[in-house]
This record gives sequence, structure tokens and C-alpha cells, in this order.
Amino acid sequence: MSQTLLLTGATGYIASHTWVALLNAGYKVIGLDNLCNSSRVVVDRLAAITGQTPHLSKAMSATARCWTACSRSTASLARSISRRSRR
Repeated sequence: MSQTLLLTGATGYIASHTWVALLNAGYKVIGLDNLCNSSRVVVDRLAAITGQTPHLSKAMSATARCWTACSRSTASLARSISRRSRR
């Protein structure tokens, strides 16, 4: 049974090349990426190069979660101010 490795930033330039090398060396690879600087197209290219279906999990970074929460808070505050100004 081959080892399974978790590869973070998996669809980036360096990691995608690492992914190919690991698959060719017989490892099972689970890729983890939030796709903020890359594309899911990389997964299709990996499949074409290696002849194997890559396993990618999309993850949201802590920074992205923070920005999402901040955006929601800001939108909520803007609505509240808007309602008050109409009175």
C-alpha cells in the first residue's frame, strides 16, 4: 500500500510539479488549495500528464474567512446607517 501525502498550495506552480513527481514515484496525493492564485484547470492538466485523476480539496484560507466576515459586517453596518438616515 502506498503512502498518502497532503500537498498544500497544490495547484500552484511549484506544488503542481511536485504533485506530478510524487504521483510518478507511487505516492497517493491529496491536494489542498483555495485556488486564489491558480485555477482548477491545473487539475485537468495534472490528469493529462500523469494519467491519474488528482484529488483536490478546495479550502478557504483564514484570511479569506476574515475578509468574508468583515464584508458581511460592513454591509450590515451600511444597511443600519442607511435605515437611520431615512428617518
